Amino acid sequence: MEGEDRKSNIVKATPGEEGEDAVISVKLAPQDGSGVVEIRAKGKTKIKRLVDAWAKQKSINPQSVRLLGPEGQRLNLESTLNEANINDGDQIDVMLLQTGGARE
Repeated sequence: MEGEDRKSNIVKATPGEEGEDAVISVKLAPQDGSGVVEIRAKGKTKIKRLVDAWAKQKSINPQSVRLLGPEGQRLNLESTLNEANINDGDQIDVMLLQTGGARE
């Protein structure tokens, strides 16, 4: 698979398309600095679907991920991009769940 172009999941937009069928570009920025991933999806796509695809690519358990929207609010995975008020070009911060703490 080396050298293969990974564009199989890109959705093509019709110019001027609006509403739930409009395709928007969203950036997922992980806290570990491993690189911003840009995903294109329709506004009616559930956020969980984006997280599952991203987590599979990074070999991370999707249940260990928390998302913060453009205004810093926590995002519900069951809501759609439109319901979460995510617009074209917005960045979603991806936080990895951490358990534990300092030892005494």
